[in-house]
Amino acid sequence: MKQIAVASWYFDRGDMEMCEFCKKIAMNGYEYMKKRYDGGDFICRDVKDGFGLFIDTGDSGCPGYIKINYCPMCGRKLVEE
Repeated sequence: MKQIAVASWYFDRGDMEMCEFCKKIAMNGYEYMKKRYDGGDFICRDVKDGFGLFIDTGDSGCPGYIKINYCPMCGRKLVEE
């Protein structure tokens, strides 16, 4: 099975290419805070739980966050290397 390496994490889904949402994962605290400031939904790496989806609800007092194992756009499994 083909594996595509990205930093110290990889996404394993055969020969399926990463979507734009997968390519923009916040891998550290700096990237996470930059994406929070810019607004919008994004995937972030959570050191304790793997990956999570941050959801910008438009209400600054009530953002959403959910633990995920698959990209919500293309269905690619997000896996630790």
